[in-house]
Amino acid sequence: MDKGKYFHGEDVNKIWGQYFSEVDKHLKNIPYEHGKVIRRELESHAFEAAQADSAETELERLKTSFSNLGKPEYIVPPMVAEALIEIAQKSNNPLDVIRAVTFQIGSGIVKTCLSIMIGILALLSGILFIMAFAKPFAPENVGLYTDDGGTFTFGIIMNTGNLQEHLGYSIVPIGIVLGLICYRLTIYFLKYLK
Repeated sequence: MDKGKYFHGEDVNKIWGQYFSEVDKHLKNIPYEHGKVIRRELESHAFEAAQADSAETELERLKTSFSNLGKPEYIVPPMVAEALIEIAQKSNNPLDVIRAVTFQIGSGIVKTCLSIMIGILALLSGILFIMAFAKPFAPENVGLYTDDGGTFTFGIIMNTGNLQEHLGYSIVPIGIVLGLICYRLTIYFLKYLK
């Protein structure tokens, strides 16, 4: 057989190529190596099913194999979502977490709500880290403040005229610890998106 040709008939190889070019379109959201693994897995299932089928022609066997496997637009996105989650969990990279979470939005009400919750937790983690690292550079504008009426304000505040700051530089370790806790919770909750 020619390189890249799994079957004897040209029409069968053409259908094979069309199916897997559709698969490739859905794999563009993940790193090449992970996409290659998913594609090989699908190729293996399709090829083995086609070889095991009892139909007389290769074309019939391949069509039955693809029919049993399912359309790429239905089977590939869940595999991509799982791969993105695994990448985020292993790398602990915030960009990978964002990629995994945003890919899940629109995948059903439960996954969308969970994705939004995880995204908010990741955002809170980022804000806490920013506050912790901004305090030494803008000590008058970062912290926990109260006004004369007793209203609390927490964050990076531009106008602190009538506000009294309470935490001082202890916001640095508090922000780092709470940021780490929020980020670890973000990574932990990713497993529920699978």
